[in-house]
Amino acid sequence: MILTMLRKSLDGTVADNTLKHGCGSINIDATRIGDLVQDTSKNGRSPDKHKKTVFQSGLKEEFEGKITTGRWPANFILIEGDTVKELDQQSGHLKSGKPTGTKKAGTGYHGNFPGGEMTGGGDEGGASRFFKQFKKGKQMKEMIEYFKTMITPPVDDACVIVSSPDEIDFSSYKKEVYEEGALIPSYEPIVHGLILLGEPTAEQSKEILDILKPGAHVVMIPKDIGYKGVIALEDTGFEVRDAIFVAEEPNTFSYTSKASRSEREAGLSAEGDGRANIHPTVKPIEIMEWCARDVEANSKVVDPFLGSGTTGIAMSRLGHDFVGIELNPDYAKICEARIRHWMPIGTEIESEAQVGKVEPKEGDQISILDIFDWGK
Repeated sequence: MILTMLRKSLDGTVADNTLKHGCGSINIDATRIGDLVQDTSKNGRSPDKHKKTVFQSGLKEEFEGKITTGRWPANFILIEGDTVKELDQQSGHLKSGKPTGTKKAGTGYHGNFPGGEMTGGGDEGGASRFFKQFKKGKQMKEMIEYFKTMITPPVDDACVIVSSPDEIDFSSYKKEVYEEGALIPSYEPIVHGLILLGEPTAEQSKEILDILKPGAHVVMIPKDIGYKGVIALEDTGFEVRDAIFVAEEPNTFSYTSKASRSEREAGLSAEGDGRANIHPTVKPIEIMEWCARDVEANSKVVDPFLGSGTTGIAMSRLGHDFVGIELNPDYAKICEARIRHWMPIGTEIESEAQVGKVEPKEGDQISILDIFDWGK
């Protein structure tokens, strides 16, 4: 099962929207995983630098960090029983070290960090401790309560619906508002969030949009993947925020540790003492090969967001024809170098990565269908 979290468009920034409409963000602290204690006041960023990163909320002008209990919620959920045993068997016994000493000042993905004493808590066990778990037989009830807690804002009149799209009385979730001098009322949405049990039609998606306040979240819980419902909601104007995989059976997932530095940087050369691979989320080759395990031999595979090139590496090693597209010229060069390093002997490769940004010429526009001769 794959759950999808979506959000109605914001009215300004997250902070502006939250102050005006009461919603727009999610409750992370109430839905953390486990009991690991961490001190974010010395997480490698000074308060001033923190306010300039992607984590800026706009509400924490005097941010100095805090003590948190539990890990950040992941987009992978386990149903207790065989799936937990399978994951821990795949991962083995892991130990998260408790850092000691000091960290040198430097520059990272989220900006400059000042250095200082390293902090954090260590724990150990199987990888299942990283993820939310629901009891078998009670998973739907627990899942609904968990995500309801996550999307319910801390306001007195918070309205969060739990319903299938067929059973929502849309007319009861709009408030009549008379503008000054108006004879006919307008209607204001009153819903702060929705747990949607099933996939909506295109028409239902429009009605859902009308009853939700700006910034309100929808968590869609389908019977399986739910892609038709996601498309209907996206076409209406909702933004997909995340997809959450629920592991109900032990043979539906594979655990792989994050890519080592040697794997990430093989085939690359760093300038000075910096990282050779500057991409922030390099995937392990093994996990991409696992994802393609059922792809028919000698298939044609395309990745329109190539990133650091891991999909291209995996597909070349599996013997597939591959087309990779990457907008960022620096990332494209990383992709080419990594694929050339890892690809089997005899593999042919054509690349435009070294040319950087090229101005389009008349007649150069091409359809993705043409790449694979699908349009013929």
